Amino acid sequence: MSVRRILHLLILTPLVLPAALAAPQPPQTQKRPELAPFYGYRVTDVDGKLHRMGIVDKVVPMVVAFVDAACPISNRTVPDLNQLAKLAEQKGFAFYGVISDPTLTHEQARAYRDRFELRFPLILDTLGDIGLRLQPRAVPEVFLIDSTGGVVYRGKVDNRFAAVGKKRTLVTEFYLRDAIEALAAGRRPASADTTPVGCLFASWKQAPSHVTYLRHIEPLMRANCVECHREGGIAPFSLDSFDQAKRSAEMAAYVAGAGIMPPWRPHADIGKFRDRRVLSARQIEVLKKWVTQETPLGEAADRLPQPESEDSGWRLGEPDLELQMREPYELPAQGQDIYRYFVLPSGMLQKRDLVAIDFAPGDPTVVHHANFFMDYYGKARQEDEKDEEPGFSVFGGGSFMEYDGAAAIGGWAPGADPYRLPEGLGIELYPGGDLVIEIHYHLSGRRTSDQSTIALYFADQPVDRYISGLVIGTQELQIPAGEGQYCRQIHMEVTRSMTLIDIMPHMHYLGKRAQLNATLPDGTVIPLIYVDEWDLNWQNIYVYLQPIHLPAGTRLDGWFTFDNSEQNPANPSRPPKPVAWGWASDDEMAEFYLTIIPDDPKDLGSLLETSRASWLRAAGCTEPPPDAASMIQAAQPVIR
Repeated sequence: MSVRRILHLLILTPLVLPAALAAPQPPQTQKRPELAPFYGYRVTDVDGKLHRMGIVDKVVPMVVAFVDAACPISNRTVPDLNQLAKLAEQKGFAFYGVISDPTLTHEQARAYRDRFELRFPLILDTLGDIGLRLQPRAVPEVFLIDSTGGVVYRGKVDNRFAAVGKKRTLVTEFYLRDAIEALAAGRRPASADTTPVGCLFASWKQAPSHVTYLRHIEPLMRANCVECHREGGIAPFSLDSFDQAKRSAEMAAYVAGAGIMPPWRPHADIGKFRDRRVLSARQIEVLKKWVTQETPLGEAADRLPQPESEDSGWRLGEPDLELQMREPYELPAQGQDIYRYFVLPSGMLQKRDLVAIDFAPGDPTVVHHANFFMDYYGKARQEDEKDEEPGFSVFGGGSFMEYDGAAAIGGWAPGADPYRLPEGLGIELYPGGDLVIEIHYHLSGRRTSDQSTIALYFADQPVDRYISGLVIGTQELQIPAGEGQYCRQIHMEVTRSMTLIDIMPHMHYLGKRAQLNATLPDGTVIPLIYVDEWDLNWQNIYVYLQPIHLPAGTRLDGWFTFDNSEQNPANPSRPPKPVAWGWASDDEMAEFYLTIIPDDPKDLGSLLETSRASWLRAAGCTEPPPDAASMIQAAQPVIR
């Protein structure tokens, strides 16, 4: 493929569904770096409902209120918390109650919730993991966390209690209410930390001594595993019942301890990503302990209600446009993974602004992931007509993105939520185009067929701005046979200010490591991503917890490392052979897809020009690329 064609490709827009733009934040909010991973923390409440803390269709500020069923002061505060939960909802904040108690059962927690009429989700912290992360001093204690992970207020709800046993006649200070109001208005709360008055919090210095399925393991697996590990899911075995979890317990503990599962490739301390999937040390410890204690079931009082079964409808309601593959695609039981493109005529007669998207795999046991494109020139339809089977395949000899007019509009992976773009933002769709779905099929050991469906949601009113995209990388790849540390370095000058929404590294089977830094004009370094142990089968779009503003004058520096030795188990050639850039799976690529919003829409052309230039000035690495520790160290002034 010519450089001219790849440069033309860069004009295309690799659009993906981004995180919400930042909610108003007070300047220089107080940060505790260890809290950043708290956003998106997956938990089940006492009713068995799954929550991703701080994410309600988008990233929002949240209140975490520690309560205690046996504490009179905590119980007296519940009516106030109910009112504050209502206020938080009005401001677009999330609100959670947490009981971190090693003795209370789920049944008792539900009874407490009903008796005191809590009107917000209640989480029983049976592992002590939430308590370990936030470290409350007494109950009740509340935490207000902004949507960057910073604690902007912690302490009392109000000044109703002067001390234990000393209640004021008149409440004069409403600390949490005022903090919510201030954060919603983009201000710093007047008080950042007040000393809570209540029952002392018994901190969890150790994991639970006796671990059972019903109390500890089922909530953990429901929250973190069963989206994929369920009957009919993409994973090779199920974990959605006691018998199934018991059967696979040793394997589950092993892959969790080795960091293989949940599948998350970026370094845990580089980049704050919305959909981060990492088990904590406490969660892994409890899972291993359950195995060593011979996987006991536990008491019936700890049984969670079964989650409500999802109906056949779409999670965002009736879509404006629903498109299904025109016929089923038959899949064999065994063989190599299959990448297949399917053309779905949109039938659109007028321009529309896409604001949300959802996807339903026809057979979830084989659909590994999917990417979506719009083709306005009929190129995909021409390829489809050449192939007697439904759809067509170019992976291994090209890519649909090689064709002029292919604009990416999103993607899907198991466990992904449908996403609604922030108000005022959209993706332009033009009349007469074909929607093209690229599906990666991972064969399951049995013959099956797939007929997947996509749902599109359009704006009712004209949007203010459109998401755009850049691709930076290099075609200058000449990887010698046997070379285990082949490195290429790229860079891009950000000539116009822009906001970075998400990032997707891309290499093939020889890929080993991909990393990208941003250096701001003032010298501040922001590590954007560090993917060690690259795996083509787990490539993903990584959406930032909050979009990152990159002012004009920022420099992006990226490094790609390849392993073309026999020690690379993914190497498709035995013995290794020299490898160059190309579309085939046994060729290689080196690129980052960036979804952006230019500060000024008129600046997109300049940014595209500078992204093109990055393809023309890649070089070999004159020194080893920075390791993860060096990238973290360089960013310390930002993190702290």
